[in-house]
Amino acid sequence: MVTGRARCVATFALVSAALLLPFLAVDEVQGGDLWSHLYAAWLAGQVKHGSVPGLELRMQPTNVLVDLVLEGLLPVFGPTTAGRIVAGATVLGVFWGAVCFLRQLAGWRVPAGWPLLAVLAYGSVFHLGFSNFLVGLALTLFALALGWSGGWARTLGAGALLVVALTAHVLPPLWGAALLGWHRLLRRAPVRAQVAVLAAGVLAAVVVRLLVASDSHWVTLPRLWKVSGLNQVAPFFGRDYFPIACAMGVLWGVALVRRVRRLGVRSALNDPLLQTLVLCQVGVLLLPERLPGPVSPVTYSFIDFRMSLFVALLHAGVVGAELAPLSLAWAPAALAGWYFVTLAPDLGHLNRAVQQAEAVVRAHAPGTRWVGAVCTGPGRLRVHPLLHLLDRACIGHCLHWAHYEPGTHTFRVRATRPNPWVMESHADAMALETGQYVVPEGSPELWALVPCAAGAGDGALLCAERVVTGEPLRQRCVDLDAF
Repeated sequence: MVTGRARCVATFALVSAALLLPFLAVDEVQGGDLWSHLYAAWLAGQVKHGSVPGLELRMQPTNVLVDLVLEGLLPVFGPTTAGRIVAGATVLGVFWGAVCFLRQLAGWRVPAGWPLLAVLAYGSVFHLGFSNFLVGLALTLFALALGWSGGWARTLGAGALLVVALTAHVLPPLWGAALLGWHRLLRRAPVRAQVAVLAAGVLAAVVVRLLVASDSHWVTLPRLWKVSGLNQVAPFFGRDYFPIACAMGVLWGVALVRRVRRLGVRSALNDPLLQTLVLCQVGVLLLPERLPGPVSPVTYSFIDFRMSLFVALLHAGVVGAELAPLSLAWAPAALAGWYFVTLAPDLGHLNRAVQQAEAVVRAHAPGTRWVGAVCTGPGRLRVHPLLHLLDRACIGHCLHWAHYEPGTHTFRVRATRPNPWVMESHADAMALETGQYVVPEGSPELWALVPCAAGAGDGALLCAERVVTGEPLRQRCVDLDAF
């Protein structure tokens, strides 16, 4: 006879295996900033061996957990497996953290909403490679699940998890601590008191927004897209994902209407799930897109974009709570299937781009300095899929001179003076990305990864080109679908 514990273990193992199926299809499931973290981990090893004078390692309280893990994994497993371990851990962490939290928040007992959580675990934030943020979010979700109910022992345990999450990224644990404080203080208060405190919190957030942000355009279509959480279903691969996002929006709307009608307006105002959802949506609406760093000239970007993932997870919670007893219970699974079928060819294009870039740089001598002059074609979002392509291709062989992390002074590896390994100035790295950087006269030899000229003959889309000093290095676009 199968016990309840054995059934839970079997469910966990089977669902986790299903979540990791994309890793069986391709080597590179996650790109973006993960490639940058991988290159920085390799660069950290060079710093430890004294091979790159002018760079140093700094310990810092946050934005460092994934980097430390990669520094340990990279020498043992190599870049491909190390990246897959971290990417797989973020997928499983966000998925199961959300399942545990929504079970506490919404009383989930059936897995009707699980397919949507799988989509969100592989959503836009994942494909942008924000690994430290995702690890921080996963730990925060587990902390919320632990501290949402029970005594002070559970609250202390939740606090300990939030402290660990802080070493990964500052946003999720601060957000989680605010939600946990809100729930703990007001869970037994009358509905009127809860609404009054919520209104006061919104007013305070508006005041803070006015004080710290320079832009005044809050209610715009891009901002509403983030407030809805649907931006998490539209990765930066192209427009093919917007119909999926619209279908998910319809699903979310049906679930919300059903919950409000089933509970009634008064009970809905007192519903922890809907309260948390509204609170998070207001937060995303008022959060600025970027803030200046406290000790660095670099701004912290994508703030509202990252936190909209929390909104999307809560919407999935409403779907799981409301659509299970309906004839629409099949819809989340069908939508997830649509999403992953659309995603599969894009991951194939991304992997072939990595293979071509590696072939180009490995045709040159080890230690050659490179910069990227490749962008993706029209229809892509602000950060294109090939932005950190050279970070991935150069690991263990060449130097990506425009690697942006050391110049920001917000990561573990930092540039302390001009050096031949990386750009010391973050502003120069950003100018190169936008095609405005002019390589100074007398600079050491520098090669650029560029799209091949028409009629190259061998079918390759990426080629090498010697950089000419004294001239701006222009970005040239290639269609990702061509790989």
